[in-house]
Order: sequence, then structure tokens, then C-alpha cells
Amino acid sequence: MRRLKWVPIILLALMLFVPVLDAQNSGRVSRGLPQATPDTNPTSLRSGRYGETIIIPMHSSKYALSDEGTYFLAYNTTIGTGIAQTTNIVAYADTAGAVGNYFYFRNNDLANGKRMYLDYIKLLVTAVPITATSWQWALVLDYGTARSTGGSAITPVSSNGDSGTPSIVQMYAGALTTAVGINKRTVGRGTFRGVIPTVFDEYLILCGSHEGGTGGISAAASGRAVDIAGPIILGPGQNLTLIMWGAANTAAPAFEFEVAWWER
Repeated sequence: MRRLKWVPIILLALMLFVPVLDAQNSGRVSRGLPQATPDTNPTSLRSGRYGETIIIPMHSSKYALSDEGTYFLAYNTTIGTGIAQTTNIVAYADTAGAVGNYFYFRNNDLANGKRMYLDYIKLLVTAVPITATSWQWALVLDYGTARSTGGSAITPVSSNGDSGTPSIVQMYAGALTTAVGINKRTVGRGTFRGVIPTVFDEYLILCGSHEGGTGGISAAASGRAVDIAGPIILGPGQNLTLIMWGAANTAAPAFEFEVAWWER
């Protein structure tokens, strides 16, 4: 009986203590910069008006992704040797058996699994489409099995040397042929050059960021072209292709490449 008399007191203490814990774990909405708090003094978390916590990262977010083993890179098989695309790609095609797809990505994770977040695509021209009057591109997301034949299998690697986590992404590059797509949607579109590409050109597509989205080139000399695309997310069972073409093209261009993404 003596123990039971303490129950109301314990319950009251818990009722008083829980709001304190809740206040410590919740934040104060402050869209504008709040008043500074001197070092060593306690303070509450700062939050946005939708409940998100506002934080200051101690280092680049990509290093945090690499540190946890979720950031991946993909390269052509041999440095110094490009992988060729199909010849005579003169216009965008969105039909069965379409050629001109240079990259194919498929998220092979199970339903409700990880997503692929495309970061950037870098292309280094090693063979030119000698008669093309421009060089254009599109990124297309697809919900079916888009790849039919062709291309070289590419094995992604983690950018963290201590991580052995394999990628969920199946990737091919080169002369690809695609099957009929399911619920296709264009998620990126641009022009690398308004003239014939040249050897040593470098083309960069930045996804989800407008930073560095300048530097287009159109002169005859080789150079660097930077283009931008919105954020591109590939869910389980979905495909993504990079299609490139040039008006009046009669030759097969070839590229070395670097592609980066994270998986969460």
C-alpha cells in the first residue's frame, strides 16, 4: 500500500517532465535569421514552418553521402578509350527499336526500396560525328524494360574506399537499342554544341542544381560545355536513358564518361 501512494506523485512528475523533453526535441519556427545565442548557453532547435529542422552542415553533403557508402561513380571500361554510339542519329526518336540512346540506367531494387538520385553526367569526346551540324541531348525516364540490345555493361563503384556496398543500378553505355517505353517522360533537354563537336570537347550535365550552369561553347575549337537539368530521381523498377543526336550526322561519335549519383 505504501508503494501505491507514490504512484500519483510519479505520474505527476512524468506529466511535468515530458513537456520539457518535448520542448527540447522540437524547434521554434524561424524563417528569418533568429537572434544569436552566446556560446555555452542552451537554446532550442530552429525549424521551418513545415516542421523541418534547419541545420548547418559541417562539410559538403556529398562527402556525407560518400561517408555512409551511398554515393556511386561510373566510368567507361578503359581510360583513354571511348565507347561509340550508333551511327546516323540525326533526330530524337521515341519508338520501338529507337537508337541514339547512349546511357541506360535501371534501378533494380525491390518495390519501396532505394531510389537513385542522379548528380551529374560528364562526357569527353574521343571520336566526332563529323557531319553533324549540332549536338543535342535528352534524358527520358521510363517505367518499363527499355533496353533491348547493345551497349557495354558498366559496373558502378562506391566513392568511399572503405565501403563495399554494391550499387542497385544496372548501367549500359554505347550503341543501345530500346524497346517500347511505358509512361515515358522527358526529364532533361538541351544542346551541347551548335556546331560539329570536336575531339577533347567536354560536356557536363548538372542535375538538380543551377550552379555552374554556364560555359556553353559554339566555336570550332574544343572546349567545355555545361548544361543543367532538374532533379532526376529513379525509383525501383524504373529506367533512365540519355539520348544524343545531331542533324545531318553520318558517323558514330565516341565518348569517355563519368557519371555520379547517390542511392537512398
